[in-house]
Amino acid sequence: MILSLVFAVLLFTGLNSSINIQIAANTLTYFFAGSIWGLSMILPGLSSSSLLILTGIYQPMTAGIAALDFRVILPLLAGLSVTALTLSRIVHDMFEKKRGLILKIIIGIVIASTLFILPAFFPTALQLSVSLLCFISGYALARGMDMKKEKLMI
Repeated sequence: MILSLVFAVLLFTGLNSSINIQIAANTLTYFFAGSIWGLSMILPGLSSSSLLILTGIYQPMTAGIAALDFRVILPLLAGLSVTALTLSRIVHDMFEKKRGLILKIIIGIVIASTLFILPAFFPTALQLSVSLLCFISGYALARGMDMKKEKLMI
């Protein structure tokens, strides 16, 4: 988990650095975005939006979807389909053989991508307080749902 976290942090830092890497929005980029989207459907907990925000693809992609631009939608669907069809069996087999390792890798990537989209600065104490309250409420709700699920399964 630590290795995937460090690798993902380094990757995201490079994408988010002062070098200001800009990924051009084109057919190949949207195919890649669709692949990331498909991968997030296969791998539990992987957030495609976090990864796409970091790469700078998210905004033009969502604008293209909202405008029903088929130059965006078709490559997205193609990338999603290719990824889902080709990797679903591989990912299933990997989970069967190395479930713990795969989950640790995913958790490392999820933590790293979350760190980069969380705000690092709050202009006012009120914004910080509201953010903390929302975080605590969300955690409590998720934990409560998890405990309810465990009770139902017993």
